[in-house]
Amino acid sequence: MAKMHFDRWTIARSPSLAYRLFKEHHTQLNDLYFSHIAAFRGAFASTKTQSKADSVHTVFPDDKNERHREITLETWAKHYNEFDNWIRLSAVVAITGFLEVFIQSAVEAACQSCPGILIGGNKEIDGVTLLKKRPKYAFLPQSMSCVKGTWDQRMDSYEQLFGECPKYVKDNLAALDEMRRLRNAVGHTFGRSNDPPRIGRDVKIEPFRSVKGDKLKSYLDLAMKSAKAIDAHLTGGFIGCYETIAMYHFWADRGKYKGKASKESLPFIKYLDSTEHPHLSYEYCVKLINHYILQ
Repeated sequence: MAKMHFDRWTIARSPSLAYRLFKEHHTQLNDLYFSHIAAFRGAFASTKTQSKADSVHTVFPDDKNERHREITLETWAKHYNEFDNWIRLSAVVAITGFLEVFIQSAVEAACQSCPGILIGGNKEIDGVTLLKKRPKYAFLPQSMSCVKGTWDQRMDSYEQLFGECPKYVKDNLAALDEMRRLRNAVGHTFGRSNDPPRIGRDVKIEPFRSVKGDKLKSYLDLAMKSAKAIDAHLTGGFIGCYETIAMYHFWADRGKYKGKASKESLPFIKYLDSTEHPHLSYEYCVKLINHYILQ
């Protein structure tokens, strides 16, 4: 393995911790959705030899402890197809949610790491100094501005902070905003229109909005590539190894070894290894802890 060189403005092992958490959420949703697809296909396959007019209970046993309506397989198929669509609509809510969590976390880390950007600077101020001196060190208004409103508004806020927006994100603002609007329709109006109520005229239930499997896959891909582009931009230019330094700052055993980096490094590495943090070398951690101590 190549020797690890400590550089405050370079991450030891990319990607960022915020992106690693995003990827876990992304993978989890993929696993859940494709498990559902397997069950969905299997359920319909089990009805192939039956008539549409047959009772649903000829294929699917009735639980005597629950009350069920007596419906035909045709009616069941209609409801299950609608539920299948609802699962994809719900997945859109999840995708936009964990993408926004990642962006807010990454922007917050970048602002804490490099606070000079708020006044037009860059790396003149090391955020580690402020982390040590301010118990509630945070930039909530700045990070929230990048996950609220339309995607054009979000990236305007992002550009004001960091000077530019990653090209992939800029090229896909329309698709990202389409996903945001659909999320709002699902989350706020049960998958129906966002238009104001038409009192006295809207007396029928609108059908759910529809999201096909290929469209959901495109949203998953869009979220992954957008997060990857933002992570590369912020980690390389603003965050560096700040997340690891912050973990040292909040580590319960910090100071137990009287501020001696040589004695603290091995216990700190053990702590990092117990989390989702990638493994770091002893020499790297000695230099990281010394950097913290000197700020």
